[in-house]
Amino acid sequence: MAKRPSFGTYLLALFLPPLFFITRKRYIAAIINLILCVVSIPFFFVFGSGIFLWLLCATWSMWNLKNEVMDNHIQAQAEAIVAATEKAKVSE
Repeated sequence: MAKRPSFGTYLLALFLPPLFFITRKRYIAAIINLILCVVSIPFFFVFGSGIFLWLLCATWSMWNLKNEVMDNHIQAQAEAIVAATEKAKVSE
């Protein structure tokens, strides 16, 4: 069975996207995401539109987490199929 991420991982991806990318060792994505988050801070207070940049960062990290979960699930499915195939060959 595929390993599921913890609730804390989802919170980290949602509220601290650059830190999420750092924990996943995706440093370039973390730097780009951090720049977008830092740029969004003044826009929260000046124009109120900083929420859109922050939502972009959070969406990017949640999308990455979803892809990671899907990859883990696919890997577990592939391993199960290989194990079943090998078991069927042995029983023949």
